[in-house]
Amino acid sequence: MIAAGLPLGTLIVNVTGCLGVGLLFGWAPWRGNTDHVLHRLLAFGFLGGFTTFSAFGLEAVQLVRQGETWRAVSHIGLHLILGFVAVAVGLICGGQLRGGE
Repeated sequence: MIAAGLPLGTLIVNVTGCLGVGLLFGWAPWRGNTDHVLHRLLAFGFLGGFTTFSAFGLEAVQLVRQGETWRAVSHIGLHLILGFVAVAVGLICGGQLRGGE
């Protein structure tokens, strides 16, 4: 789906994945332990497979090749900003779910 000249499907999937990682890390009893098996399975396996950095990169390059440099920059910026915000919101919400720690 492309709206306003930007590929929104990949953006939605990647931001949702960032929110999921934030929720996982905010809620999980093994917070801070990146060696925990379940952490690796959920964060790197499931959420890593759900999000799609390669599609994001391809879409950005395609926009540049089509002469849509500002759209490419907007696409990249939105991924970065919304991704960081989604992780932060997920951490806060996950901490609240865990008991407000």
